[in-house]
Amino acid sequence: MTSNPTDVFISYSVKDREVAHTFVAELERHGVSCWIAPRNIPEGAQWAEAIDQAIAQARVFVVIVSESSVASKQVPKEITLAVNHCDCLVPVRIDNADLNGSFRYHLADCQWMDATNRHTEKAAELARTLLAFLGREDATVRAPPHRRAGPFPTREKVRPAGCAGRCSIAGVCRAVPGALHSARRIAGHRCAHRRTDRSAQRSRHHHDLVPGAAGRHHHQGVLRS
Repeated sequence: MTSNPTDVFISYSVKDREVAHTFVAELERHGVSCWIAPRNIPEGAQWAEAIDQAIAQARVFVVIVSESSVASKQVPKEITLAVNHCDCLVPVRIDNADLNGSFRYHLADCQWMDATNRHTEKAAELARTLLAFLGREDATVRAPPHRRAGPFPTREKVRPAGCAGRCSIAGVCRAVPGALHSARRIAGHRCAHRRTDRSAQRSRHHHDLVPGAAGRHHHQGVLRS
């Protein structure tokens, strides 16, 4: 039987299942792969064989230390296997359990993590530490999108044609409070002048199309039959 190597093996007592899965979820959210029983045991596989192989293939061994795990028969066996296989052992204490001889002997030289409360926060802290140990970046931190090297157009160059007057008025209103009324009046005068100029242009255009109409129908600009 073969299985894919993982970053972390999680050892825990079944009574601490909720805390263990909280750590697994947070570690995996940061990009640290985890192996935890019974989730990762293939269907029909022997538990002892699957656990032995998973510990041998994991780089880090995290053990949830509590009164339940100290009293467990399986967790001390897993610690013994991890001492011989894993590169790093991390005991995570979730209560004030008194350690027995096996725990004291194997974990005496390890750096402990106190997670008696704020499990999710402590799991995130552990994830960042393990990522540094594994030489990887945090999967939850996204790099900024790639931007084309300059030069970049200025604001004036990308304005649509004909918006210079509106943009300048908006700038005055933002810079000088109370200038909105005057700005609107100026804009209204500008629009009125534009409408007058367009009407004059259309009138001249119609006179050019209809010869002799200018003198007889000056006010209409169109020859009626």
